[in-house]
Amino acid sequence: LGGAAVPVIHLCRLFGLPGEVPGLYTPLLLVSGRLGPLAFLVDEVTDLLSLDPKALLPVRESQVFNNCVEAEVDLGDRTLHLLSPERLLLEEERQRVAALQEAAQERLKVLAGLRQ
Repeated sequence: LGGAAVPVIHLCRLFGLPGEVPGLYTPLLLVSGRLGPLAFLVDEVTDLLSLDPKALLPVRESQVFNNCVEAEVDLGDRTLHLLSPERLLLEEERQRVAALQEAAQERLKVLAGLRQ
């Protein structure tokens, strides 16, 4: 992404769920934050919402793995769970992803040097 290696996390695999084999048009959700740029591979994107912070409902701690669900939103016909990108990975997983990202970035630098 703009010359930077961006790690991609397959959410189905992360949660141990069966998932589609990624294809050319498989959506990626790009997030930025404390972990830097990170992309999540998802099966589909059905909607994009702007939410009023007052609509966020608290979630009891210890109800989900690593407290990765920050809040819930009740939309009437369905309930959405808002995931925290920072809490989706365990510390060891974050370290491994960072190491792989560094290696990929070095490979990109080498490739860029070969093109000049």
